[in-house]
Amino acid sequence: KDTDWAEACVEKTCVGPKHAPMIPNDNEFDAMVSLCFNIGEAAFRSSSVARMWNAGDKKAAANAFNLWVKSKANPRGVLEDHPVLIARRAREQTMF
Repeated sequence: KDTDWAEACVEKTCVGPKHAPMIPNDNEFDAMVSLCFNIGEAAFRSSSVARMWNAGDKKAAANAFNLWVKSKANPRGVLEDHPVLIARRAREQTMF
């Protein structure tokens, strides 16, 4: 139930190119739901993952997971690559 909103967001957002609609397979869908759950609905809707999926470029969509690895989890509050997010995105990319 916790991911219902993220699943709905991916279903609504990731429809593929207008000239050739696509439905993600289970792995692609699960990876995108995981990302959406982690970054939020607004960020996912405007993400490169969603944009590349909707352009029909699955390879670019997979690579775009790696763009979401930054966090302010440091004393200075500066965005930096975060090792936990790097690992999570790698797992999502592999799943995708």
